[in-house]
Amino acid sequence: MKVIKYFLLLIIVVFAGMIIYISITGGQFQLEREISIQAPQSLVFQEINNLKNWGDWVRPSLTSAESEFSYTDKTTGEKAGLQWESREKNKMSLTNKVVTHNTKIKQQAEWKKGLSTIAYTLNWTFHRKEKSDSTRVNLTIRGSLNFWAKALQIFSGTSIQDRLAPKVDKSLVSLKAATFKKMTAYSIHVDGITKTELTNYIYKSVSSKNNPEAIAKKRKEIESELKNYIAENYLRPSGNPFVLYNHIDKDHGNAIISIGIPIGDEQIIDNPDTDILLGTRWPRKMVKSTLKGAHKNLPELWSSTETYLKDLRLTQSRFAKPYEVFIKDISDSENPADWVTSLYIPLATPKEINQAPPAPASKPATTGETDLQQTPQKDSLSTL
Repeated sequence: MKVIKYFLLLIIVVFAGMIIYISITGGQFQLEREISIQAPQSLVFQEINNLKNWGDWVRPSLTSAESEFSYTDKTTGEKAGLQWESREKNKMSLTNKVVTHNTKIKQQAEWKKGLSTIAYTLNWTFHRKEKSDSTRVNLTIRGSLNFWAKALQIFSGTSIQDRLAPKVDKSLVSLKAATFKKMTAYSIHVDGITKTELTNYIYKSVSSKNNPEAIAKKRKEIESELKNYIAENYLRPSGNPFVLYNHIDKDHGNAIISIGIPIGDEQIIDNPDTDILLGTRWPRKMVKSTLKGAHKNLPELWSSTETYLKDLRLTQSRFAKPYEVFIKDISDSENPADWVTSLYIPLATPKEINQAPPAPASKPATTGETDLQQTPQKDSLSTL
């Protein structure tokens, strides 16, 4: 009988000792991670700030693919919240507590399974890397375990950091992939035949390599000049900037382009000291198509539009020139997936179709510059 009493007493002492040991064991932990993402800072920030995105890149790190996500009515900014629960009865909730636009997000989270509870604080900071389009993301997770969570950690022999780190690492890799996927998303639609209106515009012509990157660089430089000219001369812009293709030399990959900005019809330019000129786009039938996405996809926009012309047996004008209108670009959104560009390809008039094509020159031009010199300015710019 005494042996049983001593044995029970020993169990009680051991149990009490375990309770005391678990109680005094530190339940605090910290985990820090950093990742570089090739995307604008605002886009990366919004990917984390909008909790509806979390399912895209958190779900792959969860032990159960059947985890159910639910959200509060507000899904972005402060007080936005989400919850998810796995079939193993792991429950997680997260709330945006402090949101500083494009730079910081502080979140409060809680994990529960049975009696075990772990409270987390997640601190995200975002920094644009110098001379780069990349964003550096720093994540610091601080948390504390309740008694049962500490007991689980002791008996499992694995620290919370060891269990949490692989999930965080996998989520950040998925975040990088999800951000890149959204940034590179694009769509092309051929809108069909439309009739444009008479438009006056100011412009400047240059030669360029015929690729989206080279033309974008030229457009940025000249567009800045045109906007300064508009401001200095109190002109009124009346439309979006555009690039007009005076001549495309497919053999050598060059182009003569004009970068322009529409202005009000009543405005007149009389300044002989500037190389910024006035042009006119005349009303005519065009085939219009639209790209939503990065400008690197413009060659595909052209190809789709040319296929449309061929399929419908439409004839492109030999005299009026095609042009791209930049409805929404980097000045409106840092996310290339949000950019909108329309392409207009002029159709030949009945008179033009019935006319025989001009006889070929005895010596074809080898550069766009020669072609522009042989073509009157009125043909390349004023007969659109």
